[in-house]
Amino acid sequence: MSYLSPFSAIKFLFKKPVTVRYPKEEKKVSPIYRGFHTNDLDKCIGCGDCEAVCQCNAISMEPVEGKVAEPGKSNLSPVIDYGRCSYCGLCVEACPTNSLQMSKDFRYLSADTDSFRWRPDSTHSENPGFTVDKETSILDFERKSPDMLPAEKSMVSFAEQVKVYSKELAIAEANRCIECGLCAENCPINMRIPEYIAAIAEGDFEKSAKYIYEDNTLPGICGRVCTKHCEDVCALGEQGDPIAIRFLKRVPLEEIDYNSVIKPAVKDTKSKKVAIIGGGPSALTAAYDLSRWGYKTTVFEKNSSPGGAMLLCIPEYRLPIKAGLKDIDFLMSFGAELKLNTEIGKDIAFAEIMSEYDAVFLGIGLWKPTVPKMNVENHPKIVYAIDYLSKNKLGEKEFTGDNVVVIGGGNVAIDAARVAKRAQIIDNGHEGNVILASLEEREKMPAWADEIEAALEEHIEFNNGWGIDNIDADSKEIKGLSVKKVISMFDEQGRFNPSYDTANTLYLEADQIIIAAGQQPSFSFIPQDMMNKIEFAGRKIKVDSNGATSLPKLFAGGDIANRKGDIVSAIRDGHSAAVGIDKLLG
Repeated sequence: MSYLSPFSAIKFLFKKPVTVRYPKEEKKVSPIYRGFHTNDLDKCIGCGDCEAVCQCNAISMEPVEGKVAEPGKSNLSPVIDYGRCSYCGLCVEACPTNSLQMSKDFRYLSADTDSFRWRPDSTHSENPGFTVDKETSILDFERKSPDMLPAEKSMVSFAEQVKVYSKELAIAEANRCIECGLCAENCPINMRIPEYIAAIAEGDFEKSAKYIYEDNTLPGICGRVCTKHCEDVCALGEQGDPIAIRFLKRVPLEEIDYNSVIKPAVKDTKSKKVAIIGGGPSALTAAYDLSRWGYKTTVFEKNSSPGGAMLLCIPEYRLPIKAGLKDIDFLMSFGAELKLNTEIGKDIAFAEIMSEYDAVFLGIGLWKPTVPKMNVENHPKIVYAIDYLSKNKLGEKEFTGDNVVVIGGGNVAIDAARVAKRAQIIDNGHEGNVILASLEEREKMPAWADEIEAALEEHIEFNNGWGIDNIDADSKEIKGLSVKKVISMFDEQGRFNPSYDTANTLYLEADQIIIAAGQQPSFSFIPQDMMNKIEFAGRKIKVDSNGATSLPKLFAGGDIANRKGDIVSAIRDGHSAAVGIDKLLG
């Protein structure tokens, strides 16, 4: 041992110490230190992805006191057990809303082990540490879209614009899904969306199709034109693109044979008879369920084809008739009798139907156009969108002018405008002008945003916030119309009652006007004594949870009974009414 060794330590007296004199001195940590979590509860949607990815089982989703679940948001938020947490940060990387982060706070002392488990909130947000954004997240926020015909090719034909996914691209898109289930909760028929998308991700299309058919009777149709309430609340849509749930639904159905894969149980034949009036989605769904359950079911449809406005009015480039009939033919294969070209009240009396059948379902849809106030009536060059669309869909060539004005702001108005543009090019041989005039401003139009965008790409001109003032016409021709500026859409009581600035007008040249101001039902076939027994809620038939009306053994669904006005809600109504009829007839 050297006698000089103790003196060698003297050289360290004047050097800066390496260790931190904690707690007298504050320990410096990395700017991205992974300490206790912080969670912005206003941004948190309660999807549970953090719980799903946690490898330590340290996270549980638990209800937040006083928080009410709403579309796209559950009433849950993560609770973290810091006795289990490894501070890996995987939960933060998987958070689709970026609400969950980690702070630089890490000190906590307690003899109570239960106290190491708590719900993160914004307590530690003033000392931020590890966080991610959508560029560094492990989630994929960018949609893999199916092929689409570009506007310059789509607008010159009625070919289907959105193509079906390739298998490879469908699997890639399905793999983006975090399976949170918020989509299923917002679906009117609560489809098992995470399950069927997971099956697509696995490449198991038969399994996916079986999940789809558990609830959705018209998946090929919904895979093209569904209102996609599910996508509206998709967790990935918070920072990026929602999963293409609507278009993915179509993939398994293109890959399988319906009859060999989908085999719903069929019950023994019953003696009871059920009449279905109408051929739209609610009626077809009710007929499908009831025929499978053994009831003698007859569908009465006034048109030459089933499908209602869904099939006969949605343009061919969005929903080809062949694709729609594939869905419908499958439903009818379970034994329901289909009587086409049979109009109730004309070919057979409603009272006779009510007398001969043990239960009746009414799903007639909205075929009567709403007529706005106009100074010209019954003019050959003023047509209604629902008639214009159905005739064009069925190949009955209608006159289409070179200067067309469409009145309306919903999807039907957009459809009419886009069909008119194609008719100009295909039938007239050149592109004319198509103007859409709506009461609503652009951001408040009820039409879907993607449909508005598609119309703009096809050179449809929009004039928003205008209503009809005066139509300039003689007995045969239209010259144009003046429109007046809308001041407000609703009165002080919140009722639809537009007011206008009559001094602020605009003249639009037109040789044809297409009215798309809405539709309403026609109950003229129902005898007055029966009508008096049917209770209404506003303009809709009032029904209970099983679709029963106040008139004994009469059920109703679809657009005449609900305010959603979409296919998937009509499918729900058909299922509910079938259950109600089954309860009634037992």
